[in-house]
Amino acid sequence: MKKLFTTFLCFFALYSFAQTVTVTGTVTDEFNVLLNGVNIVVTGTPKGVQTDFDGNYSIEAEVGQELVFSYLGMHDQAKTVAKAGSIDVIMVQKAEEIGTVIIQTYGVPRPEIAYGSPVTVLEAGDFEYKPELDPVRAIIGQVPGARIIGASGASGSTTNFTIRSLSSITGDNTPLFIVDGAPFNAGTNDIGGLAGGGAITSSRFIDLDPNNIESIKILRGLSATVLYGQDGRNGVVLITTKSGSQKTKEAGPYVPYSERYLAAQEEARTALANERTAVELGYVSPYQTMVKAILNSDDRMATYLELRQQHADDPAFYVDVFDRFKKIDPEFSMKVLNSFAEVKSEDPQLLKVLAYKLEEQHMNMDAVKLYRKLLELRPDEPQSYRDLALILETTGDEEEAIKLLFSVTQRAGLNSDYRTIVENDITRILSNSSEARETYKIRETTLKDVGKDMRVVIDWNRSDVDLDLTVIDPNLHIATPNNPKTRTGGRLISNNQSGYGPEIYELSELQTGSYYLKVGHPLEEGEILDVDGPTYVKLTIYRNYGRAGQTREIQLVRISEDKKLQLMDRIAVL
Repeated sequence: MKKLFTTFLCFFALYSFAQTVTVTGTVTDEFNVLLNGVNIVVTGTPKGVQTDFDGNYSIEAEVGQELVFSYLGMHDQAKTVAKAGSIDVIMVQKAEEIGTVIIQTYGVPRPEIAYGSPVTVLEAGDFEYKPELDPVRAIIGQVPGARIIGASGASGSTTNFTIRSLSSITGDNTPLFIVDGAPFNAGTNDIGGLAGGGAITSSRFIDLDPNNIESIKILRGLSATVLYGQDGRNGVVLITTKSGSQKTKEAGPYVPYSERYLAAQEEARTALANERTAVELGYVSPYQTMVKAILNSDDRMATYLELRQQHADDPAFYVDVFDRFKKIDPEFSMKVLNSFAEVKSEDPQLLKVLAYKLEEQHMNMDAVKLYRKLLELRPDEPQSYRDLALILETTGDEEEAIKLLFSVTQRAGLNSDYRTIVENDITRILSNSSEARETYKIRETTLKDVGKDMRVVIDWNRSDVDLDLTVIDPNLHIATPNNPKTRTGGRLISNNQSGYGPEIYELSELQTGSYYLKVGHPLEEGEILDVDGPTYVKLTIYRNYGRAGQTREIQLVRISEDKKLQLMDRIAVL
C-alpha cells in the first residue's frame, strides 16, 4: 500500500509539471501603445501566435515552458509560464545600426560610391598627351566591350563609338554623352569634299581637348537607361573637364548647400580660434625687462616696490608683474596682489584696473576698498555707484547695494538704457535675497522675472573711450549695437555713450556650441584712435542670471589699440 501511494504521488507530480494551461495577455510598447502582430513562440516547440489589432493574445503552453515575445525594432522578451492566467508584456525599443544607404546618382562626386552597373573610370593620365584630336579615339582599347572606329582617315572625321553592340539596325547607336553635367551633342555633320566629290563626316568630339579632360566614366549596364531614360539606352559617357571639375569648393555646384554652409561655419570658427591665439601670443609686455630684474633679485618685493615708484600710474605694470609671477612664484604674486588695495593714487583709470584684477582673483573685500575710493573721486558718475553696489552684493551686503542702486535711478538725465540695466540689477538682488525683500517690504511675487541662461557684461576703465560688444552665437548669428537681436533670442543692450560701460548681452535659452565675444572701438573707416594708453575691460559672465544657482566669472582683458574688433573669450556650451 505504501509503495502504491508513493507511485501515485510521483505520477501526480509529473502530471502537475506537464499540465497544459492557457495564457492570455496584452502587449504594449514603452509609451503604452498597443502592438499588433507581435510574435509569441513557445520555446522548443513550433507552437506560436500573434497579437491581434488590440495587442491581445492567447496561447496554450505547459507550466515551466518559456514564451518568447518578438517584434521588429524591439528587444525580445522572455516569460516563464508558472500557471494559467494573464501575462502582460511591455516591449522596449532597440537602436540598431543599419548598413550604409547609398543614393546613387552618377556624375555627383562622393568619397565612396557603389555603382549598380558595369562602369569604366578613366583618369586624365590614361589619355593625356596622346596624338589624337578626338578624345574618344584617345581611349581606344581601354573600355571593355566598346567598339571605337574612325569613319575615315581624314583629319577631323567622325568616330563611330558603340558600347553595347548595335541595338538598332537603322537608328542611332551612339551612347549619351554628358560633359560637366550637361548633355553633349555627339551627332555628325556632312561637309563637302576638298575636290567637290564625296563627303567627310565630322562630329563635335573634336571640340573637346583631351588634355583638358580630368576623367571619363563609361556606364555600360542597363541601369544607365533607368537613370537617364530613353537617351541612355545605348550607354552613357560622363566627361568631366578640368575647368568644370567639382574638386574645388568654389566649382562644386552639386555639393549640397547644407554641406557648404557647415564648411563655411567651420572655416569661420577656425578663423576665430586662430584670432584668439594670435591675440594671446601677440602681446609683448613692455615690462619684461623689469620682470626679469625682479625675478633675479634677492629681495623681490623690495625690487618691485622700487620699480613701482617709477610706473605708479601705469596699470599695465601692476597687471603684467602679477600675471607673470602667478605660476613661477605664487607666494610673491599674492603679495603683489595684496598691495593693490594700498596703492596711493587718485587716478580712476588705474584704480579701476586694480579693482577689476582683485575681483578676478576673488579678493572682493580688497576690491571694495578701491571702489569706495573711486566713488569718492567720481561722485557724479553713475557707474561709480553701480561698481560699488555690485561688489558689495558679492560680500553679502545687499542692503547697502540696493541703496546705492536706488540712488542711481533717482538721478535726473539718466540714460534710459542705463536706467533699465540698474533696475534689473535691483530686481535680481531682491529676487535672490529674502532679507533685502523683508527690509524693503517687497513681496517676491511682485518682482518681474529677469532670469536668463546667460548674461555677458563688459565694463572698462576709461571714461574717454567707447567700446562696442559683439557676440557670435553657435549658428554664427551676430549681435551688434546696430543689430542687437539674433534669431536665437539673444539681445544686446548698449549704453550708447562713452564712459566705463556697461555693454550687455543676454540670452534666455543657451544653445549647444560656442559663443564668441568680441570687443572694439567703434571707429569709422580711416579714423585713428586718439587715446593715450591701453584700455582694460572687466568681462563678467553670468550663468543662470537672476535664478537659483547663479554663478559669476570675471576676467580682465587688455584691449589692443591697433584692431577694431578683438576676440576676448569663447564660451563653450556642452
